[in-house]
Amino acid sequence: MIAAPRYREDRRAAPIAHTSLMTKPKEDHEMSARPRAKTITNRTTYPEEPALKSLGQGERPDEGQFRLQVDRQTKTSYATYEAAEEAALAIKKAHPMLHVAVYDAVEGVNKLIELPE
Repeated sequence: MIAAPRYREDRRAAPIAHTSLMTKPKEDHEMSARPRAKTITNRTTYPEEPALKSLGQGERPDEGQFRLQVDRQTKTSYATYEAAEEAALAIKKAHPMLHVAVYDAVEGVNKLIELPE
């Protein structure tokens, strides 16, 4: 004869096949406290030396007024327009499909470089 399936007391859960498969509630255990971390101080710093600023992506120093841009990304800067244009023409001759320009930071003008015909 087959026994009728047993349900948990709340009657919302599915029937349990056997009482040995039931899980027992776990005892309450408190978490152990973490040991306090030790503070380490660096005693080799010299206050008379200025701290060097780390240059990350997008934080390049601007030395020159004229900036060489390739595909609208600034690559380097030059003090004179002629030097920037010479470098831009060399890149444009080697890679004619690229968008090469020289940006004047003072005037705010962007000049597109094209190959001479």
